[in-house]
Amino acid sequence: MTNIVFDWKRTLYEPEEDELIGGALELLEWLGSQEIPTVLIGKGDTDMYGKVDRLGVRQYFSQVIFREGAKIQIYLPFLSTRLMLSKQSSSVTVYAQSLRLEMCLALQRFG
Repeated sequence: MTNIVFDWKRTLYEPEEDELIGGALELLEWLGSQEIPTVLIGKGDTDMYGKVDRLGVRQYFSQVIFREGAKIQIYLPFLSTRLMLSKQSSSVTVYAQSLRLEMCLALQRFG
């Protein structure tokens, strides 16, 4: 089984428009129907949790993690080791607008 980690801004959510990117909801609905575990991460404060709730997508994620900070590593302590290294999981796929984020998570998993 594959686990999916989504970055929030500019991957699923367009901050300038304050709305989901076209097709994001349909994708999350499909992943949910396939029972594929997903995690949402992003930079931001408590207001980002409110946006996730307002847009009605929290239900599609097993974890929602927002943190303030300039470095990508701020997420690593908060990602569930069980999700990333689960015996039931064959892989983790990361969708992000930042290659640095993808590389950082890959190093955490395989490094």
